[in-house]
Amino acid sequence: MSASMTPTIKTGDVVLLKHLDRPPRVRDIIAVSVPDAARSRYGYPPVVIHRVVKIAPNGDITTKGDARPRPDPFTVKRGSVNARVVATIPAGGHVLAFFTSTVGLAWLVGGVLLLIVMPLFERQRDMRDREEETLDVLRSELRSISDQLALLRMRDELPPAQPEPEPEPEQLTSRCPRSRT
Repeated sequence: MSASMTPTIKTGDVVLLKHLDRPPRVRDIIAVSVPDAARSRYGYPPVVIHRVVKIAPNGDITTKGDARPRPDPFTVKRGSVNARVVATIPAGGHVLAFFTSTVGLAWLVGGVLLLIVMPLFERQRDMRDREEETLDVLRSELRSISDQLALLRMRDELPPAQPEPEPEPEQLTSRCPRSRT
């Protein structure tokens, strides 16, 4: 929020904090809860990210911003410090500020529409088209089966063809020469 840690942490950078698994050491950059008296008298925010410059024998920690000429006008107890800076994301705060602004929210909504909602609609339309094609194929096959069944019914309804009469035995003998015995 301020330039008190410049050049290490610039205004607009985002810091990643890690829960302290050991006591803070001199030169660590820590998150400090500023006492109410210092906040009201000097205008400090509720939490500052500053570097540890001194640890008194009784455990009081003195901090200082890298860009400030003097240490902070307050100390904190070692037990009240529970996080240290492990990384910074340059300009990450500017990005966060942009996306929480009206224009940034409009960009987010537009991105969600383009990257998520539109492809979902496209996929739904493609599925509908495939279903229509499948239904058309099934309808065509059903028509073909129906036509074949109608032909079979028509064939079954026709009177059976009359067989040709067999020649009578007399006719057979007349045609074939008789053998003499």
